[in-house]
Amino acid sequence: TGSVLYGHTQIAIEEMPGLSLYNGSTPQLQSKGEQTMNRNHNNGLDTIHIQGTQNYLGKANGATLAIDYSGTVEEIRNPLIIVEGFDPGAVTNPEEIFGDNDLVSFLREVEFSVSAALDNLLKGGAQQFDLIYVNWDKGTDVIQRNAYLLKEIIQWVNYEKVDDSIQNVILGQSMGGLVARYALKDMEDHNKDHDTRLYISHDSPHLGANVPLAYQAAARHARRQYIR
Repeated sequence: TGSVLYGHTQIAIEEMPGLSLYNGSTPQLQSKGEQTMNRNHNNGLDTIHIQGTQNYLGKANGATLAIDYSGTVEEIRNPLIIVEGFDPGAVTNPEEIFGDNDLVSFLREVEFSVSAALDNLLKGGAQQFDLIYVNWDKGTDVIQRNAYLLKEIIQWVNYEKVDDSIQNVILGQSMGGLVARYALKDMEDHNKDHDTRLYISHDSPHLGANVPLAYQAAARHARRQYIR
């Protein structure tokens, strides 16, 4: 009929509080030890992608490390490696490049925790640890494949540390606790030094996880609706 129809919609943009993982300078390709990665500097925060080289069932996973340094100098001195758990964000929340969980959400949980001592250890002017958050490329991958990748991440951290006398602390959240446990034991079995003094299992299902079939069916239905 020659008429033109216009559709309108409103978009709400919410600014992420605190640290941002999504800005910064152009990534630079760097080589450290046996690894080659993309490093992105952003106001004291690094995002570094590491691609695994050890396959499990013919495939390897990759991960982006988000590093929040404890001091003003961008050096790893006292590492706390935070191993992400099961993250289905690639399916349920694909617009978020790091899925449902990342360093920002971790620090937000720390801020809302009841422990002021924990908050002081991990944030602010009294921050004592360099936070190294592991964001899986595929947050639903199998435990063994992620564990092999975590071994390479631990070796990279050990290579980067400026003080070899300071040992690592590894915090595995949910499935990340199983991944970290597997990685540390596998390194010990193969006489590789993980240089870790403390392993923390945070809400990890060491005896397995039972997800009811009804919930699985509901999640599958929601996924189809979301994609459609």
